[in-house]
Amino acid sequence: MIAWGNTTDRILLLLKQEPMTKAEICRRLELKHDQVASVLSRLSKRSKQMPKRIHVCSYTRHAISGRTYIRPVYALGNKPDKPQEIMAYTLQERQDRAYKKLVAIRNSSVFNQTKKVKELSQMRRGYT
Repeated sequence: MIAWGNTTDRILLLLKQEPMTKAEICRRLELKHDQVASVLSRLSKRSKQMPKRIHVCSYTRHAISGRTYIRPVYALGNKPDKPQEIMAYTLQERQDRAYKKLVAIRNSSVFNQTKKVKELSQMRRGYT
């Protein structure tokens, strides 16, 4: 995309076309995360001169190299932000993560390999 105008105007023109996440805006405008994040933060708050110009219309989940991230989707308008109702992890994902942590503790020392799951989970929480 051809660089023209200031970043705020370019972001507002993009959001006029369709709602987008911060990552999508960065890709389209070929800007760094810092530049876009500061402008989005400013646009999503009311100031003395201007009302709020963008709002969070929904959330989406992105999986990047095995990790799940929840990203807000921005749209034009002076509306209240939609509350985040999407869970970062499903119940199965949380159980899998907890089990992997216990296995990591068990395998971290020869002395931990004979301990029971209850003892390992207490170690993980920092009781011992």
